[in-house]
Amino acid sequence: MYYTNMFNPTPGKNFLLVTGILYILFAAMNLISSVMGLSAAEYWDTALPTMNNMPWSVYYTVFILSALFQLFIGIMGISNYTRPDRAHILRWLGVIGIFNVIIRVMFASAVFAGGIVSGFALTYLAGITLPILYISGAHKNLIAHRLMTSQSMSSYM
Repeated sequence: MYYTNMFNPTPGKNFLLVTGILYILFAAMNLISSVMGLSAAEYWDTALPTMNNMPWSVYYTVFILSALFQLFIGIMGISNYTRPDRAHILRWLGVIGIFNVIIRVMFASAVFAGGIVSGFALTYLAGITLPILYISGAHKNLIAHRLMTSQSMSSYM
């Protein structure tokens, strides 16, 4: 059972703030590297073809879209970390963030020789912990919000 009081109505705000900042930081790095890769995609198509002959431009476009979604998750986490009434939205964004990482792992394994290189495995292992921490912060805020609303409703009766 979570304990909440009027002095700390958002016990998960630190989780959401830190993970939101990390989401924005990683999204910026992903955007920069993906845009650079997209600018050289024509070269990569001739120099290093993928195993399933998919153009590199498609690969980088998917990663740009994924980075933009990560940026959205980070901005939502930072802008709503003190609002427990928005915790259910943030929790669902975290769940979608987990699926985003899973899709990126499957996409990268399809492009690179049907398997995941060890460097990618470590990156995606770290990438899956960020949405889990994001979800836990949103869940703490959601529990606190439900307790506050149930206590305020019981005081009226």
